[in-house]
Amino acid sequence: MIYPPKQVAFARYGFGLNLAVVLLAGLALSACTGQDSTGPESPRDDNSSPPPAAQLAFTRQPTNAKPGEPITPGVQVEVRDASGNLVTDATHTVSLSIGTNAGGGALSGTTEMSAVSGVATFDDISIDNPGTGYTLVVSVSGLAGAASDPFDIVVPALTPEARLQVLHEVGAFIQSLPDLGKATENQALLAYLTARTDIGAAGISPDQTVWAEFADGLPVIFTNSRSANNTQPAPAPQAVDKEGWPARVSSAAAQGIPNADNAYVISAIPGNQAVPLLTGWLASNGYSIVGGGVLPGTVADFRTISDAGVLYVNAHGGQFTRAGTFVLATSDSATASEAGTQEWQDYEDGLIILNYDKENGYGTWVITAQFVDKYWAFAANAFVFIDGCTSFGYGSLPTDFKNTVLAKGAAAYLGWSGSVGEWFASEAAAYFFDRVLGANDFAPENPPQRPFSFNKVMIWMGENGLDFYSDPGDGTNAFLRLDETHAASGILVPTIERLVMDEASEELTVEGKFGPESADGRKVTLGGQPAFVKSWSEDRIVLKLRSEQDAFADTVVVSVRNHKSNAVPLTGWKGSFTYTVDAGQIWAPTLKQQVVCDLHFRTDVHAYRENPGEAPIESKARFNYVARSSTCNFEMSGTGTNEIGEEMRLSGKGALQWWDGIDPENPTNHLLFGGHGGRPWRHRRGRRYCEGGPAVVLRTGDADHRRSPQPDLAPAGSPCAERRQMSERSATGIHSTR
Repeated sequence: MIYPPKQVAFARYGFGLNLAVVLLAGLALSACTGQDSTGPESPRDDNSSPPPAAQLAFTRQPTNAKPGEPITPGVQVEVRDASGNLVTDATHTVSLSIGTNAGGGALSGTTEMSAVSGVATFDDISIDNPGTGYTLVVSVSGLAGAASDPFDIVVPALTPEARLQVLHEVGAFIQSLPDLGKATENQALLAYLTARTDIGAAGISPDQTVWAEFADGLPVIFTNSRSANNTQPAPAPQAVDKEGWPARVSSAAAQGIPNADNAYVISAIPGNQAVPLLTGWLASNGYSIVGGGVLPGTVADFRTISDAGVLYVNAHGGQFTRAGTFVLATSDSATASEAGTQEWQDYEDGLIILNYDKENGYGTWVITAQFVDKYWAFAANAFVFIDGCTSFGYGSLPTDFKNTVLAKGAAAYLGWSGSVGEWFASEAAAYFFDRVLGANDFAPENPPQRPFSFNKVMIWMGENGLDFYSDPGDGTNAFLRLDETHAASGILVPTIERLVMDEASEELTVEGKFGPESADGRKVTLGGQPAFVKSWSEDRIVLKLRSEQDAFADTVVVSVRNHKSNAVPLTGWKGSFTYTVDAGQIWAPTLKQQVVCDLHFRTDVHAYRENPGEAPIESKARFNYVARSSTCNFEMSGTGTNEIGEEMRLSGKGALQWWDGIDPENPTNHLLFGGHGGRPWRHRRGRRYCEGGPAVVLRTGDADHRRSPQPDLAPAGSPCAERRQMSERSATGIHSTR
């Protein structure tokens, strides 16, 4: 405020009124212009030069903008002295450029401006590529430069309608192309995509999947789907000599059956006739089919995969190299009406990708490894088969999808290393599951065979050309590959190879593949009744047979929870025979000895396969001791003379010694059961008596009574059956798998 002169007593200082007014006016002006009024200004020599320019400084920072559009308001830079004061008379030419190039963009507009009164303004600059964290730098020769604050070049998110309109236009272009072959058509599509302003980057993956990004950075891929072809016959096994095929099985020791019974069977490709077979096979082997049948492969279906023991997916697959990932197709089409749904949210979050089906002409969703990481979970020892092109990986491309599945708890992963024909892929899956489950339903073997481990089935498929596909169009190859290096599961159900009976210890050894002792719900039954398990390992179970509780001989089945093995019969024979020995001693010419034996034998005589597809081999149980329940009673009578010539009558009876105190390794004083089948067989000096039946050798002391009459011991149906006087205890009516 300027005070009236009459309110200020200046007279005593000798100042006139006019001077007071001028001074006060100047003081008020100084206050209005913001100068420091706390003390007197230092004297200034009006003839001195202003401080020289020393540095640059941004006074108006760049703001976020769209690609190719001017940054507004314009960027402003000052020329300042060393104390940070504006040099008002500076006219330097200031150069502007990109500092941090967050999106690989190029700077356009006027990038050199002359300062006016020390200020340079850039009001028409733009950057063409989106990116987060761009910076600008300014420079003048001889002055210290400056860098701006970070800013972003952003593309506004397209609406679902806008994205689908782009796909519609791209589809019209694809349909306009003549039949040029896949590689040439893909190059034409790539050129078309690159020329569009609403498409950013674009490229072609090594597996010929065309990919692109919308201008806002969200991805889209373009694939050729194949409809299911069920007119092709099942590929007949044939001998194949391919160097290096065992490398397609990467395995550790088998660890057991999946710890959960949930089985997901998903087919995103309609019309496949082989896939429904899997649900029946899995269900009959103790697995619970999630959804009650084949799931159609929607995004929602894939979100439900939790605590899975088995997962099979039949779907198209491809490689998206821009993101370095494998993608798996769903059956869901993308529609604008779904805007705001979980599908579009998952897309914006990078969990699923928009796919344009070039064959069928519409947009669908494909899932990524990120989707798997968020939604999927597996039980210990879970098995996963992704039956789609490049699902195992492709050449040197990342195998992130497979690795993520294993990281989420799966123990074994099966997939293809390249593009594979639909009919071949689905029937290869049918072969695999039929053999690991022992279904004997798809191209069955005769006689039926037992279940086998993943490794054995893969080796058999490799030897017979069932894991190798060569595209008839472009000649590319695909191999079915197994990765079970992560605590491998190895089997889906227990499997019995053979039984070995040890009568000396009364123990029955069951050989095959069963999983570890820690498996939940494990048991063994003999004739449907629980047997006493003495020990359990991954490939061997020892049962202690209890004569007072267990069946003498019956069908053996191993179970882990609801998963049952093939049934293998422990075959038994019970019968009796009588033989008479003429002693023929000089001192007792009429001495005779009669022995009546009630004999019990049991062993595994079923033929079995060691590997899939092989002819069954005869059991290795060629002989066995008689069971401890067997008995032999003797009675002797006759006349003779003693040492002084007196006549005497001889008689006596008793029981032959069996197992008590007898060394099983000593072949004397006990019975042996030996051989089966139709070929003659000899053991020491003994010979078999009935073709097709057991051979019996009675040993008393060191004598081998091989001259005794034929015993009436033979299984039903053998050539000696009409002479038998016995009861056979075996799995009559049970057809064992081999």
